[in-house]
Amino acid sequence: MNTRMKVLALLAGLIVATSLDAATLRGWIFRDTNGNGQRDADVTDVAQDTVERGIEGLTVAAINASGTSTSGTFQSCTGRGTPIVGCVTSLDRYYEITVPDNASYRVEVSGLSSVANGVLLPGIQTPTAAAGQVGSNSSVQFVTVTTGVTDNLNFAVQSADQFCSNNPNIATSKFLWRGDTGTTNGTLGAFTSFGYQSGTTEQAGTTNQAVNTASSPIVVEAQAIGSTWGVAYDRRNNSLFAAAFTRRHVPFAAGGVGRIYRMGTSG
Repeated sequence: MNTRMKVLALLAGLIVATSLDAATLRGWIFRDTNGNGQRDADVTDVAQDTVERGIEGLTVAAINASGTSTSGTFQSCTGRGTPIVGCVTSLDRYYEITVPDNASYRVEVSGLSSVANGVLLPGIQTPTAAAGQVGSNSSVQFVTVTTGVTDNLNFAVQSADQFCSNNPNIATSKFLWRGDTGTTNGTLGAFTSFGYQSGTTEQAGTTNQAVNTASSPIVVEAQAIGSTWGVAYDRRNNSLFAAAFTRRHVPFAAGGVGRIYRMGTSG
């Protein structure tokens, strides 16, 4: 083999070797329970072990410029912060896609309406998250890879049925004896709200030591609502409902039996 042929063979080998090199795309698909656009699972905080885990069951793929699609697979974490940032326990799942390097890809997440996961909605996008946490991007992301690993291709999902803030307000009815119009009890609250973490530091005595009270408590006087039960919440219209209820020694309001009351969530 002459020198020219040897050079051509060497170049061909380099081209083949380069085309076979692979890169890895990685990221999280996680339930953003409190809707803040980041995965609240600090890898240094044991108390966060059960918060907003990475999930599997959706479809994630990388599509190159010619339309070739490469599907991803979901992997288990092996320890805190291992093998990628955001791992907390082995119950967490992240995805990986192995693709040829030196190319551009469109990374897509689909299957939000799959039966296994229930109906999910895209979460808030916050590509830059707080230290130790994972942010969120769109369900369609564009990336150009050279070699090695490309991380942080993350996507948050939400379910309205599972959303809850850190300290939600709780609304409930109260039964007040003889809460008629014109009576002292009639001016007291028969429907009220308070923070989930509300409580008291007082162990004895009668002083008011309430903590973590609702920021905008609801107080509806007994003479306006009477005896109620069966509270419901309309998330879309931000309204509360309570139905008139028969209770001994607790009068109805002017609407009487069969009335359903609608209230706002503050004031």
